[in-house]
Amino acid sequence: MVAKTIFFEKKWGEKISNFASTRDVDDFVEKKSGKKLKVKKIDSNLVSRSGNIFKVVPYKSASKFRKMLGLDK
Repeated sequence: MVAKTIFFEKKWGEKISNFASTRDVDDFVEKKSGKKLKVKKIDSNLVSRSGNIFKVVPYKSASKFRKMLGLDK
């Protein structure tokens, strides 16, 4: 299932499925608006680059589960 970007399609009159990449979308918007997009990288301590709000802590779930059951100490 493909998410539909109604705002983009309504504003620009073009289906988002016609584009293969975000670069294609950027180029299209720049051409239609007549000005260069000023996309900036946002660095924040709250949201990581992968979109997580909280840091992901890796652990071995099998060993954690065994400890919870009291099989391992």
